[in-house]
Amino acid sequence: MKRRIGRAFAYLVLIMLGLAGIAPIVYLGVLSTKKRIEILAQVPPTLDFKWARITKNYNEVLFSQGMLEFTVNSIIVVGATTVLVLVIATPAAYAFSRFRFRGNENLAFTILSMRFMPPVAIAIPLFLMMQWVGTHDSYLGLILPYIAFSLPLVVWIMIGFFDEIPQEIDDAAIMDGCTRFEVLWRVMLPMVRPGLVTASLFGAIFIWNEFLVALYVIDSREFQTIALGAATLVSAQRPIDWNIAAAVGVVIPLRAALHRARTDSRSREMNSGETPVLVASGLGWPEGPTVRPDGSVIFVESYRSQLTVAEVGGGTRQFAYTAGAPNACVLGSDGALYVCQNGGTVGPWRAAEMTAPSIQRVREGGAAEILVTEIAGIALNGPNDLVFHADGRLIFTDPGTYNPDDPDPSYIFAIAPDGSTSLLVDFPEPVFPNGVAVEADGSIVWDESYTGHVGRLRPDGIREDLGRMPGENPILDGMTVGADGRLYVTDLVAGGMFVLRPDGTVDGFIDCGGAPTNCVFDGETMWVTDAGVLAVSTEPNYNGQLWRLRVPGGGAPTHHGTIGKDAE
Repeated sequence: MKRRIGRAFAYLVLIMLGLAGIAPIVYLGVLSTKKRIEILAQVPPTLDFKWARITKNYNEVLFSQGMLEFTVNSIIVVGATTVLVLVIATPAAYAFSRFRFRGNENLAFTILSMRFMPPVAIAIPLFLMMQWVGTHDSYLGLILPYIAFSLPLVVWIMIGFFDEIPQEIDDAAIMDGCTRFEVLWRVMLPMVRPGLVTASLFGAIFIWNEFLVALYVIDSREFQTIALGAATLVSAQRPIDWNIAAAVGVVIPLRAALHRARTDSRSREMNSGETPVLVASGLGWPEGPTVRPDGSVIFVESYRSQLTVAEVGGGTRQFAYTAGAPNACVLGSDGALYVCQNGGTVGPWRAAEMTAPSIQRVREGGAAEILVTEIAGIALNGPNDLVFHADGRLIFTDPGTYNPDDPDPSYIFAIAPDGSTSLLVDFPEPVFPNGVAVEADGSIVWDESYTGHVGRLRPDGIREDLGRMPGENPILDGMTVGADGRLYVTDLVAGGMFVLRPDGTVDGFIDCGGAPTNCVFDGETMWVTDAGVLAVSTEPNYNGQLWRLRVPGGGAPTHHGTIGKDAE
């Protein structure tokens, strides 16, 4: 009982604090809908609202007073400054975090101490300097000082994020042939994106609200920021229009609040799940990982026309050569690997040894055995991903060659344990069905690279569309199912994976960086293959990586089967 009373009291206090915090904002909003005379005559103001008065006040603010123009100026200055500060501060912070040299800590503290100096102390020298170099009354005259003021704080924020990443990741990337710049660009930046968002947010808030530097540097209305423009509404030379000033008070924080909300949302998305750990790099378009009983991970390397194994103790080696371009593999109950062989394509790239699009069976060190090249009178055109169903069938997608301008037909097929085959889904239009997985109730789910949608085939044959993933151009690739029924869907363009509820609602986003292709669960460990870049060249690229991360709750049970003579 005491605990309930204490909790109720705590909630009451929090509600009262919340109301106290929001009351001035609400009062300001009410004032912005009134005439000046109404505000002076009636305190507190009445709550009767007239649309004509509201539109008049806000038209006055946005157009007559120029707040829309001032907002654009602020956006330009904030955007340019934030980008330039991140470009300068990120490599500087990485250097302070990773390199040890004489005076390292003293120099870092000296940089931070620059931030302790109040702008008013250098206002007059700054004014004279801007006039001397010819940047007075211009965007550049604002951006340069703002870079100087923001840089120390951003450097220190980014040092903290880099310090959280183990040095062993750098060492592993360097051993795989990466230069220091490549380590920063390809390995570190994807892992510190939350830090980049945090640093840019702090810098943007300071610049958006800054007034004194703008007052000294800007003279003309053409370059005034919103903070400077708002100050012109309050003048000793004329009566203050409190209704207009209130409307400005509503407009000024609105843009910043919207930016903050979007940034916080993205930051929350990027922090879903734990930070991925790099296991292997220097891979040639890795896809379709599967986990063996000993904990080692086997995946395909399309550019190398092979299956590769990542050993438990570290390091990678060839498992078997397949020719063509294998797209995915799955472990069978017979110990063999069942492989989707697309024939030899990765975008415009073609393999040195082309082969027939097929489903292959591969054992370590052995030659690839072709199981099937045709189903229901349809020649396989480019099998892409596969999974064993609980009933023992091998389910696989066949979207053909990736070419949105001239797409191939799209299918989903099945191979039964006795080797018999069937057509499960014949898509009326090419959608490029890519990743495929099986849910607990036996439903088959897949994602579509051309449309960005996720689909489902129920055991009773009913098809469902679970919706399109966020983003302007989502290119979905792999997918897997969690123990709680949630779907994990990788997006090559977004650089991570969407987490979906069973009904298709987006529940989160795990940032992986690069171009994640496929993912698979092993208990609470998720293995993610990452191509590094999109397949847009005829030349092979070896910037692929294998990541490991922990997902609380883990994945759904993995099924294994056998096709043909070895089937039970």
